[in-house]
Amino acid sequence: MPLKRIGVSALAMTMALAGCAAPPPGPTVQVMPAPNKPFEVFVEDQNYCKQYAEQQVNAQVQPANNQAVGTAVVGTLLGAGLGAAIGGGSGAAVGAASGAVGGTALGASGSQAQQGAIQQQYDNAYAQCMYAKGNQVPGTQPPAPSYQPPPAAPPPAQSEYIPPPPDNRYVWQPGYWQWSGYQYQWVPGHYAQRPTPNAYWVPDHWQQYQAGWAFIPGHWQG
Repeated sequence: MPLKRIGVSALAMTMALAGCAAPPPGPTVQVMPAPNKPFEVFVEDQNYCKQYAEQQVNAQVQPANNQAVGTAVVGTLLGAGLGAAIGGGSGAAVGAASGAVGGTALGASGSQAQQGAIQQQYDNAYAQCMYAKGNQVPGTQPPAPSYQPPPAAPPPAQSEYIPPPPDNRYVWQPGYWQWSGYQYQWVPGHYAQRPTPNAYWVPDHWQQYQAGWAFIPGHWQG
């Protein structure tokens, strides 16, 4: 086999390794919403923490691939040198192919190990972020259940763009302020289908009592 074909073969195997390691598609640890946290807020926490976790591991992906490619290249060159010493040009071709296969296998094995380490670091970063936002993470001790009422009235309602409804069966449910236990968080409005033709939506709102504030969940009537 000509040396040119040896180089092409080695390059093909090297390129096959590219992308062996990749950012994890998502977390493998299960996290549950904090008690009384709206699901929409939990989804926002998830999206934020996934982006945070991905930022923590992105810098490790390319070095892992570089290491795997380097292992394949070294295997190819060592195999070619040994084959040439034994059998000349044809031996170099055979040795290069054998070295590429061995180097590729070692590179792939190392890349898979690196992928597992990247996934673990991703999961750790994601779990830490979700725990910091008050969600329930397996293996952590949840705080003692105690409700701390808000110290002041919620901020004024945010201005929202209300798109046209899908049809006349849908009603706009306005956004509202949800108390997370330490701060107010805005929950955006959305359309919801009436459970009955004459049903109307009583919006989520806050009501003052004595020296505090109570949250009244939205509900259907009629």
